[in-house]
Amino acid sequence: MRSWLKDAFFCCLFFAAVALLVVRGAMGSGYHWQWERALPFFFTPAPQSVFGFHLGPLLANGLVTTLRISACSLALALLTGLVLAVLRLAGGPVSRNFALGTVQTVRNMPLMVLLLGVYMFVPASWNLSAEAIAILVLGLFEGAYMAEIFRAGILGVPTGQWEAAMCLGLSPWQAWRLVALPQAARQSLPPIVSQSVSLVKDSSLASIIAVSELSQQSGIIASDTFLPFEIWLPVAGIYLLLALCLAGLAKRLEVSLSKGHMARTAKARAI
Repeated sequence: MRSWLKDAFFCCLFFAAVALLVVRGAMGSGYHWQWERALPFFFTPAPQSVFGFHLGPLLANGLVTTLRISACSLALALLTGLVLAVLRLAGGPVSRNFALGTVQTVRNMPLMVLLLGVYMFVPASWNLSAEAIAILVLGLFEGAYMAEIFRAGILGVPTGQWEAAMCLGLSPWQAWRLVALPQAARQSLPPIVSQSVSLVKDSSLASIIAVSELSQQSGIIASDTFLPFEIWLPVAGIYLLLALCLAGLAKRLEVSLSKGHMARTAKARAI
């Protein structure tokens, strides 16, 4: 308990020092802050509403679009990464070389180049919107990184686990599904969370292909109102909050996976 209080005290002290430096810097810069003009872009008071306020365009449009792009891209990245990792480890020569070539090519290209390239050269007959292209490219780009994360997690499964699965009469597919992948997922969770946070931040690049996500909406409003600091500082806080929420969810998932693993181990020993 004392250790927890000590950590909390030093965290509060650190954030208080940072806040003091920011406030002193803002007061000494001579900048005329106009938060009352920026506030309606985030939310406006509405006593008749259930929550007492209405969301402004930055939250109602930009943030919702960012969340939608991030969630869809993350799902696609996880699927892409898992498929590429399995192909590299369990596929034939053709599939291994295909997976290796895809990972190396995508990882060594700038995300902005990929976005612009796909946006410019995707066939018009596909009728893909700019948002769909952003989700597709982000999912492929982040999936190439997650493929290496999954591959490392699978290679980290002890050889004895595979041998035990074979001795129990499990088929190769059952060994992958019931033995290797659950352990690899638990080991790969921390780097996957880090990559997911990068995905949320990389979603801001979707603005270059005219996707009205949070950063593009912020840039337009800041240019129109000449309120760069009042707009961008809260937006930076929103991105930080999203990253912290992801980390918190991942921590709960990691604890849940660990408890499930301990329960299965205890059950196996009892048998």
